[in-house]
Amino acid sequence: MKIQVASQVAAQVAAQVAAQVAAQVAAQVAAQVAVQVAPLREQVAELQASEEKNRGLFKDMLLAAARSGDAAMVESLLQHTSLPVDYAALANGATLSIEGSKFGHVEVVEALLKLGAGVDSATTDEGMTALHMAASHGHVGAVGVLLGDGAEVDKACVTDGTTPLHIATEEGDVHVVKLLLDGGAAVDRACTNGLTPLYIASQDGNVKIVSALLDKGADVNNADSGNEKTPLYAAAQAGHVAVVEVLLGREAEVDKVCTHMAATAMFVAAEAGCDKVVTMLLERGADVDKTCTANEASPLYIASQNGHVGVVKVLLGKGAEVNKALKPNGMTALQTAASAGHIAVVEALLVKGADANMLCQFSSTQLGRTALQVATRRGHLAIVEILTQHTAGN
Repeated sequence: MKIQVASQVAAQVAAQVAAQVAAQVAAQVAAQVAVQVAPLREQVAELQASEEKNRGLFKDMLLAAARSGDAAMVESLLQHTSLPVDYAALANGATLSIEGSKFGHVEVVEALLKLGAGVDSATTDEGMTALHMAASHGHVGAVGVLLGDGAEVDKACVTDGTTPLHIATEEGDVHVVKLLLDGGAAVDRACTNGLTPLYIASQDGNVKIVSALLDKGADVNNADSGNEKTPLYAAAQAGHVAVVEVLLGREAEVDKVCTHMAATAMFVAAEAGCDKVVTMLLERGADVDKTCTANEASPLYIASQNGHVGVVKVLLGKGAEVNKALKPNGMTALQTAASAGHIAVVEALLVKGADANMLCQFSSTQLGRTALQVATRRGHLAIVEILTQHTAGN
């Protein structure tokens, strides 16, 4: 019995000693391994840092090559890096193909498309594609390559809904505009603010683009969705005589009223002082006395107020009602010209029979005033003298 107990005790002691020895050995081995692995980990970290640095260098070199037009370098660099062909080269998500298109490097664009670059890849901020960029900078060659590769011709920017056609029109590049139109661009598509390419071209006075758009079926009377301003309204307001002529030749509606101020092309042309445009509109049948319904101001009134004597004479020569009064104060063209000190306008109105004795009333608590009284209060002595002499003579 004693022998058995002694054997069991000996076995337990042996097991404990063995376990302690094994633990000590394992700890020593782990320590040795840790010492050996530490340099390896440092080497791995250095390699990772080096790889990241190399990727950064590759990105810089690729971007420089794309921007400079070195297609061979772009291809070579992409073959020696793990970077995808459509990686974001800039913070806004612009790809190499977008940058190549921006600078008009056709060979770079072709090489990238051949390597699998997405033809409609877009920036993350505005949603501009390579086609937007090429159109924006007038690069006809790049536009042609992108369209040939199936670029979406009417893809709109996410910020304002502008298509490549809108952008090319704004830039005034008729060659790009025609290329996009031939590529199927929607001629009457409006951007977010409601403006069509024809409106933009008319507003900018680009007669070649206006003609190109009309030749492709643009609606000459298509008004912006915000104020119902037509291309004719925009061109007349800016005084673009050649554009007005083209639009009228395509049967633009001459007396269409926009919701902004409820005015016509005639009214804004008179307001701007463009006597040539006013003459053209009248020859096409524009109503010489068509008023702005907001306050019943006529073209003659607004031209007189702004001192546009050339327009005043044209309107009077076409039979404009010389004594037509504003609502509700009853102010006439003569009174507003006298108030503003426009001597030549006052004289032109008087020659055509303006009534110097008509009264205007600025408020319900004031007595009515004649043109003479208005000029006197404003201190326009030359006009006071003219009106005094006119009144005395009549």
